[in-house]
Amino acid sequence: MRFRVVLAFMLLAALAGCPSPYRLGFPGPHPVKKYYTRWSPDYPEVSVFYSDAQPKMKHAPAVIFSTGWNQPRGSYEGYATQLAQWGYVAIIRSYPGLGIGRLGDANLVDHVKQISGIIDWLAQENERPDSPLYERVDADNVGVTGHSMGATVSIIAGTWDPRIRAVVSLDIKYQEPRLEPFARYQDAAGAYLLVATDEAGWCGIPPRASGRILDLLKPPAAQVTILGGDHMDFEDSIVGLNYFALIACTPGQMDSQLSRDLSTKYMIAWFNVYLQGKEEFSDYYSGQRAQEDVDQGLVTIELKLE
Repeated sequence: MRFRVVLAFMLLAALAGCPSPYRLGFPGPHPVKKYYTRWSPDYPEVSVFYSDAQPKMKHAPAVIFSTGWNQPRGSYEGYATQLAQWGYVAIIRSYPGLGIGRLGDANLVDHVKQISGIIDWLAQENERPDSPLYERVDADNVGVTGHSMGATVSIIAGTWDPRIRAVVSLDIKYQEPRLEPFARYQDAAGAYLLVATDEAGWCGIPPRASGRILDLLKPPAAQVTILGGDHMDFEDSIVGLNYFALIACTPGQMDSQLSRDLSTKYMIAWFNVYLQGKEEFSDYYSGQRAQEDVDQGLVTIELKLE
């Protein structure tokens, strides 16, 4: 009986912290198709989103999204949908397991190898006439992004694989020196954007964390901190283990939808500049549009572009 009471209390607490129903905060101009497939028999299924524009959009940049620790792919489909609307082939990958903390640090290498394997697979799919991605994807022009542990994996992958031209990290939990054994910052050739929140709770960057990733990155790089956001704002649906994460993670003061809208806007603007060469989108992180967000007290922005 006591267990049922505790379980019911935990469920109610989680539901109270659920993000509001998701809407697309930064939609693009193209219709989208999606499908689910296994890129390798040795790894879990991935979700694939791509533009269904007519005429067919050829050789589009790819963006690989890595989920948070043990979080389902379905919790991040809002990001992938909007990426595809803006002309990207978006892949959501997950990796259930104990890849967290010192217990699972060794698994970070497998995560990074998996990302490179997906890039290889995309190149093959682009050449295969019966693939939905036939002639649709450029596997030499790739972005990586992810939330929490997926942000960690994305940062490391960007220093390992030269095909990765741009990286967007969504609320990585810890800073340096934890990544130093894995991230080869001297080899990072891509453009890095770090999107963070100012949450200092259990799920955010610990208050006593030492070292900053931004300081170690070569230009172009930037950090956007969402003021009042929290770690769980980056998910657009709450299922499974997410309920327990909601209980553990400190809620922020900002509306979850607004926080997700901001993270999506900055992510897509960054990729639009560094994967598609659309320089006009730099206004969203270093121009008038960015200044409007700063003036409203929504974000702080640190630039390291030259």
